[in-house]
Amino acid sequence: MESITKRFIDYLFSKADDIDERIIAKASLCLEDYLAVTEAGARKNREHWKVLLEKLPDGKAEIVGYGMKTDPKSAALINGFNAHTLELDDGQRFAMIHLGAAVISAL
Repeated sequence: MESITKRFIDYLFSKADDIDERIIAKASLCLEDYLAVTEAGARKNREHWKVLLEKLPDGKAEIVGYGMKTDPKSAALINGFNAHTLELDDGQRFAMIHLGAAVISAL
């Protein structure tokens, strides 16, 4: 039986042709914003993560701001934490949410 995750990913890829340039431009800005605030958070939290960073296994997922890669779960945790540290992550004034720190880190 096909998993719900696989079905969701297939659905998203099927919609790729429907994404216009405005959406791509906005997504690019959101990604730039995420990388900037994550880098800033990484600088602030460098000492906080020092002991853990030394123990992480090598992997393919980048930890933003530290020049290293580890397993996806650890990278998502650290990147998400760092992205939200300075409360600068992509606030949406009408929805009052901060999706970038969680969603982009997981992606």
